[in-house]
Amino acid sequence: MDTDQKAVIEKIKKILARTQSNSEAEAATAMKMAHDLLKKYNLTMDQVNEIELDFVDEVAESGSMARNWKKMLVDAVAKYNFCGAYIHTTHLPGNIRSTTKYTLRLVGKEVNVSCSKIMYTYLTDTIDRFSKTHYGEGKESVEAYKVGIAHVLCERLRDLRAYEEANTECRALVLKEDAAVKDFFDKANMNTSKVSTSIKDGAAYAKGRRDGQNISLNAQVKGNT
Repeated sequence: MDTDQKAVIEKIKKILARTQSNSEAEAATAMKMAHDLLKKYNLTMDQVNEIELDFVDEVAESGSMARNWKKMLVDAVAKYNFCGAYIHTTHLPGNIRSTTKYTLRLVGKEVNVSCSKIMYTYLTDTIDRFSKTHYGEGKESVEAYKVGIAHVLCERLRDLRAYEEANTECRALVLKEDAAVKDFFDKANMNTSKVSTSIKDGAAYAKGRRDGQNISLNAQVKGNT
């Protein structure tokens, strides 16, 4: 199989990922696009399924501080999209004192990592946008509000993931992708630790949980690439 044909197959795989969208219109459009490409390039689904997409390790976000709610959210997003997430820490020397750079990274099949990055960016941007209405209430209140939203989004993504695991047609794919991610972490000899959050404003946290229920996942779930 030549490079051009492989590129077409990778494109078809990315489009097929969008057929899992909760939006019937988007799923139908993606299915038609995939069908048209198969017909145009005289390919079969067997040929598409034979090609394994590259396993990649890409940056989701980097900065001088990694908020715990972001660590939780990137992990939930990654797991839903059959990926893995980890944090890489770099200590940079300075004239007076060293600085630390945190990088949240995603590993998995290229199409899954692409979906994860889009979803993670969309959700963190939405949380930041929602929290602007609480500026002036103090940093602890704003942070508690963000944690509340993140907790609800993580719960919703875990529920969606559990639904897919219960689906007989999806279970084989879930197990295969999970095994590939586990193999990556095992070979890298990475340790895992539980992320905890400290909530100092219960009212703001509760408000965040309520608002988190109103954030749509339909346009992002297994959709855009």
